[in-house]
Amino acid sequence: MKKFLFCIMCIFYSSIAMADICYDISENVASIAYDIISKQTEIYKYCSICPKAKPEKIIISDIQKSNPILINGEAIDLAHIYYKKDNQFINLAIASKCISDGQYNITATLKDLQLINRNSEKDRIEAQKQAKEYFQTCFKENAPNKKHLTTVDIIERNSLYRECIVSKIKEEIKKSFTLKEQESIIKSLEGIQKNAFSFYSKFHQTNKYCTPSCGSISLIMPYIDEGTILEKILEDAIYLNITKGEY
Repeated sequence: MKKFLFCIMCIFYSSIAMADICYDISENVASIAYDIISKQTEIYKYCSICPKAKPEKIIISDIQKSNPILINGEAIDLAHIYYKKDNQFINLAIASKCISDGQYNITATLKDLQLINRNSEKDRIEAQKQAKEYFQTCFKENAPNKKHLTTVDIIERNSLYRECIVSKIKEEIKKSFTLKEQESIIKSLEGIQKNAFSFYSKFHQTNKYCTPSCGSISLIMPYIDEGTILEKILEDAIYLNITKGEY
């Protein structure tokens, strides 16, 4: 019975120790931690030394430099907080010099921090959803305020629509792609844009004043092949960012 109670006490006190590693901190540590957190939009709460621990994403709305640090009104232990930098998850306690790398078996960085219930199928569905929503937004934002459209109007609309989508793709690839990968994707986008410009330019020369009532191919807004390719590129970029915890 005594051995049993002793084991229970060991578990209890070890749990307290794990929870209070960098809870009570010095003013210097608090200042460093505050400076780091204030540059983040989100952090990750995760006890790397706790059995079966699951990470939790925290969207930052309020920070208070105190002892302990308060995030959104809740006291945190820096030892169990991570922030993302250069595709790695950095331990806040080590970064703020509360503890050293390896102390309490806590390492300075984690390469991966899978969020709760990660599922590739769900991630793909979410990426498709976000890509389609953005396409619809770009389409609506660039809709001309005319009842009767000429080919020139349609070409102008498609150009603005395409620029809107390409801008979003460039924004997405900056999050998780290397510079070399970004350059390759941007080169592909330029090729798509060049082909689309060539198509619309030739079509424009023979249909300057044609309206959709002419029954021409200009009814396709945007040009189907171009739109499909751009949507797929955007979806893949969003999917990668979701899997890497960018959303």
